[in-house]
Amino acid sequence: MKRSLLLILCTILFFGIAFNYAPEKKYIKPESSERTQLFNEGDFFLVPLVTHHYYVDTSGSDSNNGLSPAAPFKTMAKVQSTTLVSGDSVTFKCGQTFNGKINKSTSGIYWGSYGTGAKPIIVYSGSDPLYDRNTFYFTGSNLFIENLNVTYPSQSPDRHIEAYVTIGIKIETGDNNTIQYCDFSLIGTGVFVNDGSNNNYIYQCSFTDMRTIRNDPGADNDYGANGCLWGNSNNNTVSHCFFDSCWAYSQDYGVDGGACESYGACSNNKIIYCYINYSNGVMEIGSGTAGTAADNMVAYCKIINCSELTYTSASGGFPVQCKNMQYYNNVIIDTAGVFGFGACFNYAGSETSDTVFNLKNNIFFLKGGIDVVANSDTLKTLHQNNSYSVSSGSSTNYHLVPGEINVSIPATFVNIATYDFHLKSTATSKGAGQTITGSAWTPIDLDGRSIGVPPNNGVYGSIGANTVIFPANVNGVNYGWYRN
Repeated sequence: MKRSLLLILCTILFFGIAFNYAPEKKYIKPESSERTQLFNEGDFFLVPLVTHHYYVDTSGSDSNNGLSPAAPFKTMAKVQSTTLVSGDSVTFKCGQTFNGKINKSTSGIYWGSYGTGAKPIIVYSGSDPLYDRNTFYFTGSNLFIENLNVTYPSQSPDRHIEAYVTIGIKIETGDNNTIQYCDFSLIGTGVFVNDGSNNNYIYQCSFTDMRTIRNDPGADNDYGANGCLWGNSNNNTVSHCFFDSCWAYSQDYGVDGGACESYGACSNNKIIYCYINYSNGVMEIGSGTAGTAADNMVAYCKIINCSELTYTSASGGFPVQCKNMQYYNNVIIDTAGVFGFGACFNYAGSETSDTVFNLKNNIFFLKGGIDVVANSDTLKTLHQNNSYSVSSGSSTNYHLVPGEINVSIPATFVNIATYDFHLKSTATSKGAGQTITGSAWTPIDLDGRSIGVPPNNGVYGSIGANTVIFPANVNGVNYGWYRN
């Protein structure tokens, strides 16, 4: 009898471990070498009984077991050769530079840093062929990655030169991953979520000085210089991130890149609460296999001098049907026309949807020849409750509908010179928006405050004092001014 009970208990324990599932994005960050629990609030389940917290320090040794700060691994190569199991964590020591690459398929791993000082700098090193050099490559789910600086300091400052490193973090067939507080610079693409990777979350990361991955004389094949890229993936969110100088020269297009790109059948992806500056667009939409990109959203973002924000085409080499590309409650300013495009929104080919672009509650400040929508694309553009200051050769290319208003920028923003886009108390954009319905996402404003009814146009539902929500320092550069 005792033997039978013991056998039953062992069987339960075995199957509990073998079929343990990884939870969605809720972790206890490991602070010691003790076993780490991964959990979903309210759930009860078993995790592997043997999990480890590995430390990596350039002053360590790969002959160590890596399980304490006193006996850390030395190299990324040692991490790569170590078998990880769900529940393990790998942390790099702050203030140090690590060279190598990671390619792992294990789900439920924490990747981060320990100690004090600057984020660990992670630099690709390897012998992979051109266009396939990824600093981190994962095929797992429920990963938590934070507080890393992924860059390539030896990248040429010449923006005609292709990126030596293709992608900072590439995730394929992986769901429910979180990437936060990471910096990406001087590489081809910061984060690439691909091949049916859904419900991933990118939070408070910076993407600066990106480069083209391919820039050659071949026709219509250049790409790269993006902060984030989705490939045939849905329901991913980029939130509270900073994009600056996501562009590079292209032999095919003159310039290429942008904050984010959607490639393939990608729907319900969101870019929210972001600051996007001097980048070649916000979300380009294309495909190599046709399909539909539906109900993607850009909301509560500050978008400065990014020219053509979204371009999509139903014909040519990268056709896709674009449906209901939503821009809600953004501040969109382009007074420089630095990338030479004629309109913020543009599509080509025969789009079948009645609404390609859906523009609501935005504030547009355009001059110098950049239009809101290309002249030929107004019939499939839904525009409601927007505020406009459009002059000096720029145009909406459509008549404003009831609820839309022309505004004076000096009378609208608290201080445009310092990028403080809170509304003045007398601004006509105050309460000029419409309540957005029909979405599972319930928005708050860029200050984290509840939206009024009716809402304001622009990124703030409140008036006056600002609340800092962005980090003050990105890659050692003080970007404190963009937090307003």
